[in-house]
Formats: sequence, structure tokens, C-alpha cells
Amino acid sequence: MLARARQILRRMRQTAPMCGAARRTDGEPCRNFPLENGRCKFHGGLVPKGKNWHRVQPAHNPKRTLAKLHEIEARQAKQRKRFARMTPEEREAHQAWQASHNPNPRKRWERRVALEARELLRLADEKARAKDLDE
Repeated sequence: MLARARQILRRMRQTAPMCGAARRTDGEPCRNFPLENGRCKFHGGLVPKGKNWHRVQPAHNPKRTLAKLHEIEARQAKQRKRFARMTPEEREAHQAWQASHNPNPRKRWERRVALEARELLRLADEKARAKDLDE
């Protein structure tokens, strides 16, 4: 009976869809079962889609969810207290720093590319001016 069940499970695994993400160890496709978004839990299957991807998602264990929410609330309360103690000058400097340091990696990459492009244009202008002066 157990052997028959294993045989059925083996056949189901062979025909079922797989995650397919490249494994770190050998680069072969992952053979774990996918979740709703097509990836297994190790390759991003637990990450929600859409605008709420960064929000706290309820865990399977309610105690764990409550602990996570409590931790977030405590951190936010600490930030509010720190912000309330700031002088207007400190608050203005903090807000300026927050505006200039976007945590979005795409924005960071765009700023770096723009900076490199400006530097290349500056070097090209210097070479053109030096060439004009030599002639």
C-alpha cells in the first residue's frame, strides 16, 4: 500500500508544474512545487504581488503575526518620539536627507547612471575644447 502511494506521488511530481527558478548550487531548474505566482517559497513564491508587496502579510501562525505587528508598532512609536524631540532645524535637515536618499534601488541606479553620463559629457566637452585650442 505504501509503495503504491509513493509511486502515485512520484508520477504526480513528474507531471506537476515546477518552480523553474535557477538553483544556486548547480544552476539547474528548481523542482519544488510552485505557489500562486508560479515560484516556490524559496524563490519568491511568498512575496505578494501588486501595490501591497511591501506590507505586512499575515503569517500562518497568528502569534507570529501579532509579534511582527507589535514590533512594527514599537519601532514606529520610537521614530515618532525621536521626531517629536527634534528642533525645527533638525527636522528640516532630516526631511531633506529623507528626500535625497530614496531607498528605491531603481532610483539609486538611475541617479548613478545619470551621474556617470554627466561625467562622460563633461570629459567629452573638455576634449573638444582642448582640440579647439590646439587648432
